[in-house]
Amino acid sequence: MEPHLAEILESITDCFYALDREWRFTYVNARAEAYLGVPRAGLLGRVVWTSGCRTSTATRCAAGSGRSSAVASGSWR
Repeated sequence: MEPHLAEILESITDCFYALDREWRFTYVNARAEAYLGVPRAGLLGRVVWTSGCRTSTATRCAAGSGRSSAVASGSWR
């Protein structure tokens, strides 16, 4: 990842993580690391469903629909 992009993603106060087409973590910012309760080193490259972290309903709905989703204030859209 480009250093500038990583700097931006780390500076946001939202939980952000990215998954590839195989549902593996490719990026986890510090806020997501705290929310998910697993160090990012333990997540990167692992499949979200078997990572042992608490994933959101939004992730599961995105998986089922093939569309992106976002979580805001505990609800998903």
